[in-house]
Amino acid sequence: MSKVPTPPAQKSKRKVSLLLADQIMTHPAVIVKPTMTIIEIMNLFVAQKISGAPIVDHNNVVISVVTEADLMKFAATDGLNKRIVDFFDRLCKKENVVCVLKKDDFKEIFRKFLVHPVRRVIVTDNSGRLQGVISRRNILKAFLTSEGVPVKTPTISGKPSVAKAGASVKATATTGKMPNPKTPVKKR
Repeated sequence: MSKVPTPPAQKSKRKVSLLLADQIMTHPAVIVKPTMTIIEIMNLFVAQKISGAPIVDHNNVVISVVTEADLMKFAATDGLNKRIVDFFDRLCKKENVVCVLKKDDFKEIFRKFLVHPVRRVIVTDNSGRLQGVISRRNILKAFLTSEGVPVKTPTISGKPSVAKAGASVKATATTGKMPNPKTPVKKR
């Protein structure tokens, strides 16, 4: 008796559902330290092209998350030079940060995104130490990759380049200087 072939949609759902957090997370994750100022964090977000990041203590334990929306509010009400630690009472509490473990499966991660209105899920170890971040974009890349579709990212030249799902994003030190909005953008 011959086996009935599984339709392609069912095959890919199985493939994506077998993925674990450590296979789709971005690592090392871009992090925020409690001593960073609002302007330093804004510069970091712009430079790294991210919309939020975990805040970690000196042991790399996740203590909160800060987003672009948070930074906009803080800048409007309190200026750019205060440290993020000054706003901890207005940020997500440690116990409310949406987290998964490295070995959690795709279904658990996806469920977190459906249940919680977040743009990123933080990946930690059993002690709460940061391991990586899974953004909604990482989820989209996982679906594309499971379908065999190359993930394309635009380049400055306008020609797309191909990136792998879960590709690492390296954190860089910030200068604390904001780009000059009066500097003209060169047109090609």
